[in-house]
Amino acid sequence: MSIRLPGRFHKAAPQTHDLAPGDTGSKTLARQREPFDFATWAQAELTDALTDVLGHFLLSLRSPNTRRCYLRDTKDFLEFLDSKNIHVTRVSEITERMLMAWQEHLSAVHSRYVGSRRRVVQSSVARKLSSVSSLLDFALKRKLIERNVADLLNRPKVKRESRTNAFTREEVRLVLSLCRNKRDALHAEGGRPYRSWALRYAVLGTLFSVGMRVDELCELRIGDIETTPEFTRLHMTAKGSESHAPIIHAETAALLATYLQEFRTDAPRDAFVFVRAQNVRTESRLTQAAVFDMVTEVAREAGITKRVSPHSCRATLATLLHNGGVPIGHIQDLLNHKQITTTALYIKKAEELQEAAATKINVLG
Repeated sequence: MSIRLPGRFHKAAPQTHDLAPGDTGSKTLARQREPFDFATWAQAELTDALTDVLGHFLLSLRSPNTRRCYLRDTKDFLEFLDSKNIHVTRVSEITERMLMAWQEHLSAVHSRYVGSRRRVVQSSVARKLSSVSSLLDFALKRKLIERNVADLLNRPKVKRESRTNAFTREEVRLVLSLCRNKRDALHAEGGRPYRSWALRYAVLGTLFSVGMRVDELCELRIGDIETTPEFTRLHMTAKGSESHAPIIHAETAALLATYLQEFRTDAPRDAFVFVRAQNVRTESRLTQAAVFDMVTEVAREAGITKRVSPHSCRATLATLLHNGGVPIGHIQDLLNHKQITTTALYIKKAEELQEAAATKINVLG
């Protein structure tokens, strides 16, 4: 059972247009069985039919990961209603009581958890409610409903914390030195091992020095790199489909130029900058999963045991800039955060380490 909408939302076979593969899902989202006619759907006036609103809502989201998350949470809500023999077909039929019952159900299911695990569960409940609330906000702005009933809920209070570990300056040096040394040692041999380490050095060097999101790196195209005698700028489409064009360091510009000159000489301007090392002259661009594996594997080989991810590179730049005296407002602009509180989360751990009085003296020495 699954909703019939444009196939770009998922990885199922194009002829089915299923948002989620398999035969599981809410009865509500399984109403449409006829083949999907995109042209008719795109030209028709938006109605308050749940499938229609959900389709337009997902189309308004740029990130595939965000789409999947919002779809999954919405399906969870509708499957809960189905289990109570409540079948919602129009967004205007969603009530405060339905959401309250779902919230109570989610909290009860995970009531056995304590400590840090309980905080994770509370965060999950808050996220699920937020997903449905975003869908209702979308409908409210288009005058399909009179109010967002999710605004009336008493949602879990979740303390926001950084979910990633930043690298220290020494760890950054270790990681980049490892990549550069491996690349240089394999240069004479060439082949895939050399291309792989050259790619890792270019990717990690860019992530550390620009602070871009991993999806921005994967989507970066050759034509997005603006080079002038004075500076080099990267034109990116940031989270929320907003344009973001930071000027990058001259060393980073040189790193990208070297990578492009060696591996992407014949690629057109609309080709992706970073592609798979197996065949760097094709359009097989890097995926977010590939970049994640790249960061974690290189960190492990460099002897770094803490949990890291591509997002750690972003947090690292914020931390290093903060420790270097750069105003937090400037860091916010570089990372393209809407809220300065988001930037503060990135550097919170660095501030805690600096201010921790117990680390100032070794009473055992």
